Amino acid sequence: MHLAKRGARVTGLDFAPKTSTRRAPSEGAGLSIEFRVHDALMAPPADLVERFDLGITISCLAMACSEAAVFDHALGHIVSLVRPGGRFLFPRAIHRSRLLRRISA
Repeated sequence: MHLAKRGARVTGLDFAPKTSTRRAPSEGAGLSIEFRVHDALMAPPADLVERFDLGITISCLAMACSEAAVFDHALGHIVSLVRPGGRFLFPRAIHRSRLLRRISA
């Protein structure tokens, strides 16, 4: 919503259909955000490949992938969504929590 408020065309991807259908906050704010269901462990649909100038993920891969090879595979899928010359941000959470320590171990 933060980027859409500043004029960006935003597409939200999530593997959970329930999360992807939570449109009320963006619709209530008059924002046009496309929500789609997609699992990063699967190859992306052709219409999403190289579609974006910027991609951002928020630690979802670290939680979903228990093995390094699976993580690398999924990361390749999501990076393929960004156009050549685009940017992909993979911020790492810096707060302290039991869950984060378990995931980052």
